[in-house]
Amino acid sequence: MYFALGDSPAQGIGTATLDFSHVGLLGARLQRHSGRTVQVVNTSRYGAQLKDVIAEQLPLLDEYEPDPVTLSIGANDMRTLELDAFRALDVKEP
Repeated sequence: MYFALGDSPAQGIGTATLDFSHVGLLGARLQRHSGRTVQVVNTSRYGAQLKDVIAEQLPLLDEYEPDPVTLSIGANDMRTLELDAFRALDVKEP
């Protein structure tokens, strides 16, 4: 099972169908190369922000046993980015 999290790029915005989104293309490629049926679960949502993925999409992983998982998020967060608040974050490298 292939599980996709994220925002509009995973929805295939700008493509004719979801089959031509990066999620659809990766799902088809996984199936072609593995020779097995690959179930694609796409939880992405148009307009989603990081907080939405954390609150709404990540919890869904507990219901499934996906392998692999992709994440496409961040563009919508940039629209409301407060640069001073971002700079104030004290992010440490792991």
